[in-house]
Amino acid sequence: MDVYDPVVGSIDTESFKEFKLVKRTQLNHNVAKFRFALPTPTSVLGHGIGQCISCSLLQN
Repeated sequence: MDVYDPVVGSIDTESFKEFKLVKRTQLNHNVAKFRFALPTPTSVLGHGIGQCISCSLLQN
């Protein structure tokens, strides 16, 4: 990979993707922090600082 190659992020702005939930930390009674694993150790999120992410939960 060349330093001038564009970075391809792990998220898609048009559809939801599955990511493994690694850790959930309860911050107070109505706020929690979720940490998800990216596909590979060298993957990047590909999302700008201060941008929001929507999450969806599929329960069995």
